[in-house]
Amino acid sequence: MPLNGAQVAHLAQVIDEQWNLATLELFARDRLDVDLANLKPDGSVKERALALINFVNSEEFPPRDEELLRALISVPNARLRAVATEFLRPSFLSLNGSPLGAIVVGRAAFVDRGDLRQVLDEFVNPNPNTTHVLIIRGAEPGGKSYTYTFLRHLAVSAVGAHPKRLRLSGTAYTPRMFFEQVFRLLDLDLDRLPRLADDPQAARIDALVAAFDGQVTTGLRQRYWLVIDDLNDATVTPEVREAAYALAFQVEESRPENLWVALLGYNAEITDPELLYVAQEDARFPTEDQLAEHFRCMSSWGPNPLTPVEARKYARTLLSEFPHISKEAMTRLSPRIDVLGEKLRRGERIEPRDRQ
Repeated sequence: MPLNGAQVAHLAQVIDEQWNLATLELFARDRLDVDLANLKPDGSVKERALALINFVNSEEFPPRDEELLRALISVPNARLRAVATEFLRPSFLSLNGSPLGAIVVGRAAFVDRGDLRQVLDEFVNPNPNTTHVLIIRGAEPGGKSYTYTFLRHLAVSAVGAHPKRLRLSGTAYTPRMFFEQVFRLLDLDLDRLPRLADDPQAARIDALVAAFDGQVTTGLRQRYWLVIDDLNDATVTPEVREAAYALAFQVEESRPENLWVALLGYNAEITDPELLYVAQEDARFPTEDQLAEHFRCMSSWGPNPLTPVEARKYARTLLSEFPHISKEAMTRLSPRIDVLGEKLRRGERIEPRDRQ
C-alpha cells in the first residue's frame, strides 16, 4: 500500500535529520538504483528525500514503497530503521487510503459491509443533525461482534475517539449493574447513579437513564464510542436488553457532544419515531461475490494480481468448506480469510481445488 501524505512528509523529515546529502545519494543509487542527481539535481536534503520517496511511491507497477522501507530497515541508523518498521506494519489497508475504506484492520480482514460503511460515514463526518446511534442486527452469524474491531479502528483512526466495549454475554447483569458498567467505562461518577428501591429492579429504570443523561451531557470531556455487544445472546435478559435500548434512545434524543453508541445484536423492531433515522445495518455471512472481490483487491496490492475468475475460484473453494452457516463456521472462516488474503497480497498463489 503506497505511503500516505503524512507518512511521506514524516519520513522525509527523519531523513533530513539523520543523513547528509552524500549518504542519501549513496542510498538511492546503491539500494534503489535511482540517480538522485538526475531525479532532483537541486534543493535541500529534505526536498531531495521527498523527491525520492514520491518517485518510488508513485510507480504503478511494481510498487516500490515496500522496497524503499525494507532497504531502510537494513541501514545502520536506528531512527530510520524504526520509522521504516512502523510503516511496514500499517494499522489498516484501504483501497482509497481512508479509514472508512479499510478492508484489513491490523491483521484481520473486513469483508464488504458496504451498507455499514455507508451509514458510518455519518459517524466519521458528523454534523449537528447526525445520528449518534448505530444498530447492528442479524439473526444469522455475520460478524456482528467483529464489527467492534472496525468501530474501534474508525474511532481511533478517523475521529480520535475512545472506543469502549461492553460485552454482555454470560454476565447475568441486572439493569442497574448494566448502567454501573457503562459509568465505569465512560469514567462517570458512580455516586450519581441512584439506588433502586428493590434492587435489582428490572422494569423501572427511568432514574438510571436520567442519571446517565445528566452525566454524559455535561461530564464527558473526551469523545467516546460506546459499543454494547452480545444483545442477541441467549444469556442476556429482556430487561437488560431494553435497558441498553433505553440508553441508546436517550443518547439519540440528547445527542451529547462527546458520545456515540452502537448496539450489536439488537434484533427487535425499531418502532419509536424518534429512532427512525438512526444508522442501521443487517450483518450477514459473506457471500461468494463479496469474498471474491476481497481476494481480488488484496492481490491487487501485490506483484501477482488475480483476475475476477481466479478470485471467484478462491472464494468458492474456501466457502465450500463451510456449507452450514453457524457461529462456529464464522469463527473458523475468519482467520482463513485473513491468512489467504495476506498471501495473495504478497503475490503468492495457492492452487485452489474447485470442489463444485
